Amino acid sequence: MLSTIDVVYDRHLSVRRSLAALFFGFNLFALINVMLPVLWSIGNNWATRVSVVFAALGFATILLPFSQVRYRQYAVAAATALLLLVLVEFGRPYIPPAPLRVVAAQFGGEYQTETKSVDPVLREAAPGQGRRLHVITPIKAPLGLKETVQHRWHKNGKLVWASPFIQVTGGRQQGFRLWTNYQFDVLEPGTVVRVDAVTEGGQLIGRAWLHAAG
Repeated sequence: MLSTIDVVYDRHLSVRRSLAALFFGFNLFALINVMLPVLWSIGNNWATRVSVVFAALGFATILLPFSQVRYRQYAVAAATALLLLVLVEFGRPYIPPAPLRVVAAQFGGEYQTETKSVDPVLREAAPGQGRRLHVITPIKAPLGLKETVQHRWHKNGKLVWASPFIQVTGGRQQGFRLWTNYQFDVLEPGTVVRVDAVTEGGQLIGRAWLHAAG
């Protein structure tokens, strides 16, 4: 979007080497991070690591032209790459795990083994009593991509249970049906149940919500 706004790109961004390098590095990271899972079925954990290496190289190439590079500038470029790697490792939960996504999440009271679905329930769950809830979060992913994911169940924003990690295989038309269930001791009126589908690296794929009647 910035590159299409001439007033911003031509007059400010492209004429400043540091801003242009940052802009190019960010776009290179985003492009490769999506490209690797789609074209080569590389999981998101490794995709982000490979992407940040190329982004650091792209950033350094524009910021420090090869004809002007000196020993000290090599050290600066290496330090920048290391810093970016550390930031990505600790900031991975904030990076969207594209192209993974959840479609048509559904809660239910019972799981139907024959149809691999849950019986439909009202958006509002019955309050004031214990209840076992099931959830299915179909996850769409490119053909051949294998990703390790889990469900994290929350009650009123507090984590109550995290499922074991399950390997998702991409390429299914309706998405990989990730299914888990949890037994609540009681669902008070106004309780909000939230289930997050996340990757092994903590990246949020999608969420499902259910409200207990007030």
